[in-house]
Amino acid sequence: MRERSAAIMKHMSSETCNKILQSLREELDHPDDISKKLKVVRQTVDWHLLRLSALGIVDRIPISSLSGRPKIIYRLSKDGENMIDTIDDAVFKHYSKIKKAYQDDIKDLDMKLAMGQISEDAYKEKIKKTEKDLGILNGSGSTK
Repeated sequence: MRERSAAIMKHMSSETCNKILQSLREELDHPDDISKKLKVVRQTVDWHLLRLSALGIVDRIPISSLSGRPKIIYRLSKDGENMIDTIDDAVFKHYSKIKKAYQDDIKDLDMKLAMGQISEDAYKEKIKKTEKDLGILNGSGSTK
């Protein structure tokens, strides 16, 4: 089970994969349309879609075309939609919990400074680290 989860998370951690999934949520369903929207070569889109299909996150749907050769479109599978919604919910809950913990840390540091329990230099150093961590949590910070 964990190996499958790791495989799915590894693939879904790709920025291109995330953009493709977002495009599918917006009803773009043909690789050409997705490729044009994302300004990514078609082969890259195909590569991701085939893997997402193998992982059960998207469904490949052949539809008939005038040329006689079926056109393949992609849609998020029901399981894929449920999984993404579950991940979104879990991430939001985690984010909210961690953000509150950082905010509580800042309030605690403010109180300690006001009560003279820590020096101003120690306060500034801890606040700087906490704000850096908050920036990382918000997706705008660096880990350096």
